[in-house]
Amino acid sequence: MVALASAHNSPPLARVAASLYLVFSAAVLLLRFLQRPAGTTAALVVDTFAYLLSVTLIANGNLWIILHQFCFLALTVLLLHHWQQLLAVFGTCLAYFVLVSPPAAREALPGLVVTSLVAAFALWQKQVIEDRLFQASRQAVMYRSSAENVRFQERARIADDFHDGPLQMFMSLNVRLEVLRRIMEKKPAEAQAELAQLQEVWKKQVTEAREFIHTIRAATTIEENLASAMERLVELFEKDNGVTAALKVQGNISTVESELTSEMLQMTREALHNVWKHAKATGIQVTLEQGAHELLLTVVDNGQGFPFSGSYTLEELDLLRLGPVSIKRRVNALQGGLILESRPGKGSTLRIRIPQ
Repeated sequence: MVALASAHNSPPLARVAASLYLVFSAAVLLLRFLQRPAGTTAALVVDTFAYLLSVTLIANGNLWIILHQFCFLALTVLLLHHWQQLLAVFGTCLAYFVLVSPPAAREALPGLVVTSLVAAFALWQKQVIEDRLFQASRQAVMYRSSAENVRFQERARIADDFHDGPLQMFMSLNVRLEVLRRIMEKKPAEAQAELAQLQEVWKKQVTEAREFIHTIRAATTIEENLASAMERLVELFEKDNGVTAALKVQGNISTVESELTSEMLQMTREALHNVWKHAKATGIQVTLEQGAHELLLTVVDNGQGFPFSGSYTLEELDLLRLGPVSIKRRVNALQGGLILESRPGKGSTLRIRIPQ
């Protein structure tokens, strides 16, 4: 009421100036082309000087003019500057009101203090939100980079598998067909034997391609439960390759995220494929265990093992350039750990630990 009465009794020039200042402040806050670049100290100094000049020459003790113009100044600091600038503006205004004592300075001080405290709290909240947004943006960039790296590695792995498997077999088959054509012209009996061998090779290649497709499909189909997806993967492997494979699940595996589910399935698929392709094993035991804050995957086979003997960590394997390259890349990307135990002629054990 006092502010309204003071505004009503103030000189016409003060009312006009206050109205123009109100329109100007609203335009600066709402119109983009009038807004200053963030952090412009010179503009803040000009705004502060204009405010003190208005308090002294125009306001004429009008609390409404004094407080609403200070609100504009505080909002400017809040939107474009930091807490140091807010402290400097508030300190300057407070010192000016105490030392120069313009009209209505004593009455305006509580309003200035409250407005400054509100602006300081809002500025702190703004900084907290900006920090959280920065961290979220940084994590999003890291996740996108990691996902892109995993996709690139997966394409490279599939290309390598196709080159080492079906493509090599197709090239070999083409050469043997040419040999068969020449044999048929001179030795038909030997050609029949060669044709029978080619049929066996072709059946083996079809089986390998079918296993390759089935296991990729199982690894890329994200199911709600990692345990059920893992069980399906192991069953398909055993059915398509004739190698006895068993899965043992320990703990509650239902809370695993979909991205981690996909990675665990891919690593299991690659481990099974490597055993079938290189180890000549007749039995495989897969164990999936939920730890306190980690997933544990163990693959044990009774095959011929790796060419080297002993137990090696992921770092040692990288240093010696040994072990399954694709699985090591995935474990590194997930910031996990790996131990490979090789027993030449007796099999191998692969232990993978992935943090959650």
